[in-house]
Amino acid sequence: MACRIMFVRCCSMCSLIVPEVVLEALETKQLLVTIRDTLCGEGDGFVLDGAFSFRALRGQAENVMFRKKRRKESCFSSRQRFSRMDKDKELSKIAEEIRMCPLCKRWGKGKAVPGEGNADAEIVFIGEAPGTEEARTGRPFVGRSGKFLRRMIERIRVEVKDVFVTSPVQYLPLRGTPSLENILHSRNHLLKQLSVIDPKIVVLLGKTACRALLEKKVEITKEHGTILQRGEKIYFIAFHPAYAVRFPDGRRGFVRDFNKLTKLLQAG
Repeated sequence: MACRIMFVRCCSMCSLIVPEVVLEALETKQLLVTIRDTLCGEGDGFVLDGAFSFRALRGQAENVMFRKKRRKESCFSSRQRFSRMDKDKELSKIAEEIRMCPLCKRWGKGKAVPGEGNADAEIVFIGEAPGTEEARTGRPFVGRSGKFLRRMIERIRVEVKDVFVTSPVQYLPLRGTPSLENILHSRNHLLKQLSVIDPKIVVLLGKTACRALLEKKVEITKEHGTILQRGEKIYFIAFHPAYAVRFPDGRRGFVRDFNKLTKLLQAG
Protein backbone atom coordinates (compact mmCIF):
# COMPACT_ATOMS: atom_id res chain seq x y z
CA MET A 1 0.00 0.00 0.00
CA ALA A 2 1.40 3.38 -0.96
CA CYS A 3 0.07 6.71 0.14
CA ARG A 4 0.28 9.94 -1.82
CA ILE A 5 -0.33 13.17 0.02
CA MET A 6 -1.20 16.33 -1.85
CA PHE A 7 -1.11 19.69 -0.13
CA VAL A 8 -3.69 22.28 -1.06
CA ARG A 9 -3.90 25.95 -0.25
CA CYS A 10 -6.39 26.71 2.51
CA CYS A 11 -5.74 30.41 3.06
CA SER A 12 -4.44 33.32 1.04
CA MET A 13 -1.30 33.55 3.17
CA CYS A 14 -0.46 29.86 2.74
CA SER A 15 0.06 29.65 6.50
CA LEU A 16 -1.77 26.36 6.80
CA ILE A 17 -1.93 23.31 4.59
CA VAL A 18 -4.44 20.51 4.43
CA PRO A 19 -3.36 16.99 3.43
CA GLU A 20 -5.51 14.98 1.04
CA VAL A 21 -4.58 11.32 1.38
CA VAL A 22 -4.99 9.01 -1.61
CA LEU A 23 -4.42 5.29 -1.11
CA GLU A 24 -3.30 3.14 -4.01
CA ALA A 25 -2.85 -0.63 -3.86
CA LEU A 26 0.50 -1.74 -5.24
CA GLU A 27 2.01 -5.17 -5.80
CA THR A 28 5.06 -4.34 -3.67
CA LYS A 29 4.91 -3.88 0.09
CA GLN A 30 7.62 -1.23 -0.03
CA LEU A 31 6.30 2.18 0.90
CA LEU A 32 7.92 5.08 -0.88
CA VAL A 33 6.32 8.39 -0.10
CA THR A 34 7.58 11.79 -1.04
CA ILE A 35 5.83 14.85 0.27
CA ARG A 36 6.72 18.26 -1.00
CA ASP A 37 4.99 21.51 -0.22
CA THR A 38 5.96 24.39 -2.52
CA LEU A 39 3.53 27.05 -1.38
CA CYS A 40 5.23 30.44 -1.06
CA GLY A 41 8.47 28.78 -2.09
CA GLU A 42 8.97 27.42 1.43
CA GLY A 43 9.13 23.64 1.25
CA ASP A 44 8.39 21.25 4.08
CA GLY A 45 9.20 17.80 2.77
CA PHE A 46 10.16 14.34 3.89
CA VAL A 47 10.67 10.90 2.42
CA LEU A 48 9.64 7.62 3.95
CA ASP A 49 11.20 4.51 2.46
CA GLY A 50 10.52 1.13 4.02
CA ALA A 51 7.88 -0.74 6.00
CA PHE A 52 6.06 2.24 7.49
CA SER A 53 2.42 2.04 8.47
CA PHE A 54 -0.22 4.59 7.64
CA ARG A 55 -0.11 5.83 11.26
CA ALA A 56 3.55 6.75 10.84
CA LEU A 57 2.69 8.59 7.63
CA ARG A 58 -0.11 10.46 9.33
CA GLY A 59 2.27 11.43 12.12
CA GLN A 60 4.66 12.89 9.54
CA ALA A 61 1.82 14.80 7.90
CA GLU A 62 0.76 16.22 11.26
CA ASN A 63 4.33 17.37 11.86
CA VAL A 64 4.47 19.21 8.54
CA MET A 65 1.17 20.94 9.24
CA PHE A 66 2.27 21.94 12.73
CA ARG A 67 5.60 23.33 11.49
CA LYS A 68 3.75 25.37 8.87
CA LYS A 69 1.43 26.79 11.50
CA ARG A 70 4.33 27.55 13.84
CA ARG A 71 6.08 29.49 11.06
CA LYS A 72 3.18 31.93 10.98
CA GLU A 73 3.29 32.36 14.77
CA SER A 74 7.07 32.62 15.05
CA CYS A 75 7.08 36.41 14.74
CA PHE A 76 5.30 36.60 18.09
CA SER A 77 7.09 35.17 21.12
CA SER A 78 4.81 33.21 23.43
CA ARG A 79 6.23 35.36 26.20
CA GLN A 80 4.36 38.18 24.45
CA ARG A 81 1.32 36.18 23.39
CA PHE A 82 0.68 34.43 26.72
CA SER A 83 0.65 35.57 30.30
CA ARG A 84 1.79 33.06 32.93
CA MET A 85 -1.85 32.27 33.73
CA ASP A 86 -2.63 31.78 30.03
CA LYS A 87 0.34 29.44 29.68
CA ASP A 88 -0.84 27.32 32.60
CA LYS A 89 -4.28 27.06 31.00
CA GLU A 90 -2.85 26.13 27.61
CA LEU A 91 -0.59 23.47 29.10
CA SER A 92 -3.54 22.05 31.02
CA LYS A 93 -5.48 21.78 27.75
CA ILE A 94 -2.58 19.96 26.10
CA ALA A 95 -2.31 17.62 29.09
CA GLU A 96 -5.98 16.78 28.73
CA GLU A 97 -5.50 16.13 24.99
CA ILE A 98 -2.76 13.65 25.90
CA ARG A 99 -4.99 11.90 28.44
CA MET A 100 -7.76 11.56 25.86
CA CYS A 101 -5.56 10.65 22.85
CA PRO A 102 -6.58 7.20 21.52
CA LEU A 103 -3.38 6.69 19.52
CA CYS A 104 -1.15 7.46 22.50
CA LYS A 105 -3.11 4.94 24.56
CA ARG A 106 -2.82 2.32 21.82
CA TRP A 107 0.98 2.35 22.09
CA GLY A 108 1.26 2.73 25.86
CA LYS A 109 -0.15 1.91 29.25
CA GLY A 110 -0.55 3.39 32.71
CA LYS A 111 -1.30 7.02 33.47
CA ALA A 112 -0.51 9.75 30.99
CA VAL A 113 2.63 11.70 31.88
CA PRO A 114 2.29 15.10 30.15
CA GLY A 115 5.16 16.70 32.04
CA GLU A 116 5.31 19.28 34.80
CA GLY A 117 7.06 22.41 35.90
CA ASN A 118 7.19 26.13 35.33
CA ALA A 119 4.99 27.21 32.43
CA ASP A 120 7.32 30.17 31.87
CA ALA A 121 10.54 28.15 32.15
CA GLU A 122 13.62 29.31 30.27
CA ILE A 123 15.01 25.77 30.23
CA VAL A 124 13.15 22.54 29.39
CA PHE A 125 14.50 19.01 29.95
CA ILE A 126 13.19 16.37 27.55
CA GLY A 127 13.67 12.65 28.14
CA GLU A 128 12.43 9.56 26.31
CA ALA A 129 9.21 8.10 27.74
CA PRO A 130 7.72 7.38 31.16
CA GLY A 131 9.04 4.47 33.19
CA THR A 132 7.06 2.22 35.50
CA GLU A 133 7.06 4.66 38.41
CA GLU A 134 6.12 7.58 36.17
CA ALA A 135 3.24 5.61 34.63
CA ARG A 136 2.01 4.77 38.13
CA THR A 137 2.09 8.35 39.43
CA GLY A 138 1.49 10.36 36.26
CA ARG A 139 4.59 12.48 37.02
CA PRO A 140 7.83 12.70 34.97
CA PHE A 141 11.27 11.70 36.24
CA VAL A 142 10.30 10.36 39.65
CA GLY A 143 12.05 6.98 39.42
CA ARG A 144 15.70 6.27 40.14
CA SER A 145 17.08 8.05 37.06
CA GLY A 146 14.60 10.89 37.51
CA LYS A 147 15.78 11.55 41.04
CA PHE A 148 19.35 11.61 39.77
CA LEU A 149 18.35 14.15 37.11
CA ARG A 150 16.66 16.37 39.68
CA ARG A 151 19.78 16.32 41.87
CA MET A 152 21.92 17.29 38.88
CA ILE A 153 19.57 20.17 38.03
CA GLU A 154 19.98 21.51 41.55
CA ARG A 155 23.74 21.01 41.24
CA ILE A 156 23.89 23.51 38.36
CA ARG A 157 22.20 26.03 40.67
CA VAL A 158 18.81 25.85 39.00
CA GLU A 159 15.74 25.12 41.09
CA VAL A 160 13.61 22.25 39.81
CA LYS A 161 10.48 24.36 40.26
CA ASP A 162 11.85 26.84 37.71
CA VAL A 163 12.25 24.33 34.85
CA PHE A 164 9.85 22.18 32.85
CA VAL A 165 10.45 18.42 32.47
CA THR A 166 8.68 16.26 29.92
CA SER A 167 9.23 13.72 27.12
CA PRO A 168 8.26 13.21 23.47
CA VAL A 169 6.29 10.06 24.41
CA GLN A 170 3.77 10.50 27.20
CA TYR A 171 2.78 6.90 28.03
CA LEU A 172 4.84 3.92 29.18
CA PRO A 173 5.56 2.04 25.90
CA LEU A 174 4.09 -1.45 25.71
CA ARG A 175 7.34 -2.87 24.37
CA GLY A 176 10.17 -1.02 26.06
CA THR A 177 11.63 1.52 23.65
CA PRO A 178 9.01 3.65 21.86
CA SER A 179 8.52 2.93 18.17
CA LEU A 180 9.13 5.49 15.43
CA GLU A 181 5.38 5.65 14.85
CA ASN A 182 4.84 6.45 18.51
CA ILE A 183 7.50 9.17 18.50
CA LEU A 184 6.24 10.80 15.29
CA HIS A 185 2.72 11.06 16.62
CA SER A 186 3.37 11.88 20.27
CA ARG A 187 5.92 14.60 19.48
CA ASN A 188 3.05 16.78 18.31
CA HIS A 189 1.91 17.16 21.91
CA LEU A 190 5.46 18.08 22.88
CA LEU A 191 5.74 20.67 20.11
CA LYS A 192 2.56 22.32 21.33
CA GLN A 193 3.99 22.47 24.85
CA LEU A 194 7.22 24.05 23.63
CA SER A 195 5.26 26.56 21.56
CA VAL A 196 3.47 27.70 24.72
CA ILE A 197 6.45 27.65 27.10
CA ASP A 198 8.89 29.17 24.58
CA PRO A 199 12.09 28.22 26.46
CA LYS A 200 15.50 29.62 25.60
CA ILE A 201 17.29 26.29 26.14
CA VAL A 202 16.00 22.78 25.38
CA VAL A 203 18.05 19.94 26.87
CA LEU A 204 17.70 16.75 24.82
CA LEU A 205 18.32 13.78 27.11
CA GLY A 206 19.10 10.83 24.86
CA LYS A 207 18.44 9.69 21.32
CA THR A 208 14.61 9.66 21.46
CA ALA A 209 14.46 13.33 22.42
CA CYS A 210 16.91 14.10 19.59
CA ARG A 211 14.90 12.06 17.10
CA ALA A 212 11.72 13.88 18.08
CA LEU A 213 13.02 17.45 17.94
CA LEU A 214 16.04 17.35 15.64
CA GLU A 215 14.25 14.89 13.32
CA LYS A 216 17.33 12.74 12.80
CA LYS A 217 19.20 9.88 14.40
CA VAL A 218 21.89 11.04 16.79
CA GLU A 219 24.73 8.90 18.14
CA ILE A 220 24.68 10.16 21.71
CA THR A 221 28.06 8.70 22.68
CA LYS A 222 29.67 10.91 20.03
CA GLU A 223 27.44 13.98 20.08
CA HIS A 224 26.60 14.47 23.77
CA GLY A 225 27.63 17.92 24.93
CA THR A 226 26.83 19.43 21.52
CA ILE A 227 25.18 22.85 21.41
CA LEU A 228 22.88 23.63 18.47
CA GLN A 229 21.35 27.00 17.68
CA ARG A 230 18.07 26.87 15.77
CA GLY A 231 16.37 30.21 15.42
CA GLU A 232 16.17 31.78 18.86
CA LYS A 233 16.39 28.44 20.67
CA ILE A 234 19.44 26.57 21.88
CA TYR A 235 19.36 22.76 21.88
CA PHE A 236 21.81 20.94 24.14
CA ILE A 237 22.41 17.20 23.62
CA ALA A 238 23.15 15.13 26.73
CA PHE A 239 23.13 11.55 27.92
CA HIS A 240 19.86 10.24 29.34
CA PRO A 241 20.02 9.99 33.15
CA ALA A 242 19.06 6.29 32.98
CA TYR A 243 22.30 5.63 31.10
CA ALA A 244 24.21 7.65 33.68
CA VAL A 245 22.71 5.66 36.54
CA ARG A 246 23.49 2.28 34.97
CA PHE A 247 27.01 2.80 33.63
CA PRO A 248 30.04 4.51 35.25
CA ASP A 249 31.18 5.91 31.89
CA GLY A 250 27.68 7.25 31.30
CA ARG A 251 27.66 8.91 34.70
CA ARG A 252 31.00 10.62 34.05
CA GLY A 253 29.77 11.77 30.64
CA PHE A 254 26.51 13.02 32.12
CA VAL A 255 28.38 15.06 34.73
CA ARG A 256 30.59 16.57 32.01
CA ASP A 257 27.49 17.44 30.01
CA PHE A 258 25.96 19.25 32.97
CA ASN A 259 29.21 21.09 33.68
CA LYS A 260 29.06 22.35 30.11
CA LEU A 261 25.37 23.20 30.56
CA THR A 262 26.32 25.26 33.63
CA LYS A 263 28.71 27.34 31.54
CA LEU A 264 26.03 27.75 28.87
CA LEU A 265 23.58 29.08 31.46
CA GLN A 266 26.17 31.44 32.90
CA ALA A 267 26.99 32.77 29.44
CA GLY A 268 23.32 33.45 28.79
